[in-house]
Amino acid sequence: MDKAFVNWRRCVTLLARTSKLMACAICCLLAGVMAAFPQGAPPAAGAQAAPPPPPTPIPFDDALLRAANDLFSKAAVPAGNDKIELVVDPLIDGISGAQSTATRLMQDRIVALVKKSYPRFEVRPFSTEALTRAPVVLIGTFTAINNAGAADGPRDAYRICLALADLRSKSIMSKGVARAKPEAIDVTPTPAFADTPVWGPIRPPASTSRPARAPNPATRSIRSTSSGSVRRR
Repeated sequence: MDKAFVNWRRCVTLLARTSKLMACAICCLLAGVMAAFPQGAPPAAGAQAAPPPPPTPIPFDDALLRAANDLFSKAAVPAGNDKIELVVDPLIDGISGAQSTATRLMQDRIVALVKKSYPRFEVRPFSTEALTRAPVVLIGTFTAINNAGAADGPRDAYRICLALADLRSKSIMSKGVARAKPEAIDVTPTPAFADTPVWGPIRPPASTSRPARAPNPATRSIRSTSSGSVRRR
């Protein structure tokens, strides 16, 4: 992987994380405002508006289709019939940043949906060459959450957050958000992430008096003999 690709990937990943957090915050804010101030008679003076109920999680397949269709159907695309180049930055877990069986499945299904239902977008492989042309990049996360928003509550739902980032205009074209039930979802990390030590538990060294160091196999042990001479083994 060349240096240019790494730099592009870092920029896109940073944009992804920032954009998705903003998208989720905006969606939650709008949902809260609409629920707190419904159409009709104004609330009575001094009355406290009840907090809006959390979104209802739906089966994974339905949630993914809802988020993806919202994403592409609401995209502000230029007028005309010209093709719009689209690359997909691999979808990741929103907390660990790892790819999983579930995120790979999501990506494959989104690409299939685009080819079938949204012909203006032309999917290209994610590569250095593609990024130099400043295409539209699909970014997204799949995150286990507590559906009621309790920080210490059980993770009883998954949040799907998708966004289309236009690298040419440096703007977000659209976003799609949905919540899925946790049943039948395989979040096993892909081999590249499962074999990466950073994703495993960090254990302290056996002794805290000095840093633990792995033995160097190239170093031969040196012992002193009783006569004071040194011999190698």
